[in-house]
Amino acid sequence: RSLKMAARTCWRKPISFASTWGISGVRRIHSHTNEELVTSRHHSNGISKITLNNPKKRNPLSEHVLHLLLNSLHEAQEAKSRAVILASSGPVYSSGHDFLDFKKDLGNDHFNKVLSLCTEVNTTIQKIDPIVVASVQGLATAGGCQLACSCDLVIASEKARFCVPGSQIGGFCHTPGVALAERVHPRKAFEMLIFGTDIDAQEALRAGLVNRIVPHDDLDDAVLEVALHISRTSAYNMKMGKRAFYEQIKASSTQEKYDIAQKYMVDMFASKDQQDFIDAFVNRKKR
Repeated sequence: RSLKMAARTCWRKPISFASTWGISGVRRIHSHTNEELVTSRHHSNGISKITLNNPKKRNPLSEHVLHLLLNSLHEAQEAKSRAVILASSGPVYSSGHDFLDFKKDLGNDHFNKVLSLCTEVNTTIQKIDPIVVASVQGLATAGGCQLACSCDLVIASEKARFCVPGSQIGGFCHTPGVALAERVHPRKAFEMLIFGTDIDAQEALRAGLVNRIVPHDDLDDAVLEVALHISRTSAYNMKMGKRAFYEQIKASSTQEKYDIAQKYMVDMFASKDQQDFIDAFVNRKKR
């Protein structure tokens, strides 16, 4: 019950967050709302929350919203956040691109501009230092599925669904397929792309698209608990761990992967955080 109360009050009353979780000095250091399409809050405890807030239109990723998302991610980096929760309001996580950005009269140059911006948002998620946790409460479709797949972790409600439906409407989800195929086996990704039907949370878990499924009413609590865990770990080594992970999985050979990992491992053992732990461990063993 205390977990649920903390999660429900932490974004409204930072002092309640501090007292409930035993974190001192918590205060909201930055908050902005731009036309209420995206809200962004950054707390001094190291947790940021970015929320898509256009539920009436199913939280589309218009060009304007993509700019707001990109700015919010950079703000979280500048605020030295340790974890970022990427959530949305309403029953749909995100319906993906806004088709108004792809009307014929806008032309290919504009199409390329919007798609490049979308790519920048999705790649920035993995480039920034904070661990980005998607909180998926409902349907994540097309670019919305892409956005969730790009996050470092995905916590899903039991009501969550995932879909890349381009083939159902006379097209194909080319760019969402990139992020999807990086998270699930290519065979599964291609099946989702050619059939365009949605998969439920359980199937997404089996496919490796999500990390955990929780009861719908417990989603906010569960995501907050994950973010708090991240915020209590070594900031330096968590940051370097994220960099090392994405660098090595993109390497072309097993030896190259180990070379990359070893470089980061050496830096870790030389870090103050790790040396403090080693000293404490050795001294405890001596006693």
